[in-house]
Amino acid sequence: LKKPDNIEKHSVEERCWQISTGEYFRAGAGSWKPIYDLIVKANDQYNLNLPKLYSWNYNDYAGLNNPEDCNKLADALCQLIDKKEYTDIENFNLEHTCSFIQFLYNTLAFEIG
Repeated sequence: LKKPDNIEKHSVEERCWQISTGEYFRAGAGSWKPIYDLIVKANDQYNLNLPKLYSWNYNDYAGLNNPEDCNKLADALCQLIDKKEYTDIENFNLEHTCSFIQFLYNTLAFEIG
C-alpha cells in the first residue's frame, strides 16, 4: 500500500497508518509477555530455531533479520492459534496477537527494543 501524500513524516497520522497496514507493531511489557509465551511454544513445537529467543522478552534489540523467518514464525503462530494452543497462556489477547502476526507478514525484519 502506498502511504497517502497528505500524511506527514513522523506524525501521529503516519504511525496510525503504519499500524493499520501492519508495518508497525507496539506492545507494552504486559501485552508482549503472552505473545512471547506463544512464540516460545511455536519455536519448540515447530523447531524454528529462533535466534537469541531468551532476549525477546526484554528490550535487547533481538529479533529476526529476514522476511523468510518472519513468515515462518507467523505461520507457526497461526497454526497454534488454529489449534487453540493459547488457552493456557495468562492474559492472552487474540486480537493483539493477530496484529503481531499481520506485522510479521508485512515486515522484512524486526528488533525488539
